[in-house]
Amino acid sequence: MELSNDSVLALVIAGFILAFLVAAGIGANDAVNSFGSLFGAKTLKTRNILILSIIFESLGAILIGMGATETIRNGIIDIKDVERAYNLSSTCLTPFINEQQIIAAASNVTVAALNCAKAVHLLGNISVLVSCAISLLVANFLKLPTSATHVVVGSIFGYGLIALRGQHIHWMVLVKIVSSWILSPIASGVFAAVVCYTLDVLIGKTRNIKTSAWVITILYF
Repeated sequence: MELSNDSVLALVIAGFILAFLVAAGIGANDAVNSFGSLFGAKTLKTRNILILSIIFESLGAILIGMGATETIRNGIIDIKDVERAYNLSSTCLTPFINEQQIIAAASNVTVAALNCAKAVHLLGNISVLVSCAISLLVANFLKLPTSATHVVVGSIFGYGLIALRGQHIHWMVLVKIVSSWILSPIASGVFAAVVCYTLDVLIGKTRNIKTSAWVITILYF
């Protein structure tokens, strides 16, 4: 399977559109996590909340989002693993089954084989975007809070099962990601309980206005 230039261009355009659909799904679902409490408490006007969320979510993605982005990009499935997993067949349908075959063919990799792997990787990532867009759309329609990270990781895992027959998936990275899904709600729940109790003691039950004012000032700034 060798993609023509027109096919590649069409897939890139489709990926661009799908990326916007996924971003819209994230905005309708995930983004509420960052400012939902402000909206519910009516602390700020909706317009100001949206402006602040745009500014700080963009800054977070640009300044400190590289680590998570790199994990999604190459942490679970690496393009180099896809290149090594496929033989020189023009059909691009027969992945290597064992390490011996990969090592034996490593010195005989051609441009055609690399193009084959890139085509598989491109189609795989398009399938990931389609899966994410549909999953987030359905979740939003059903009014279900769904993490885009969960959807993306699950989609990449599904792509790896088909394209690599489950081989060369970075399982330890996948285990760490899934473990964080289990541990982070527990840790955040405990932390929220401690903070809530502390605020209740310092503000809710205190008669000292100065103490309450200092605590509120620190929380705001």
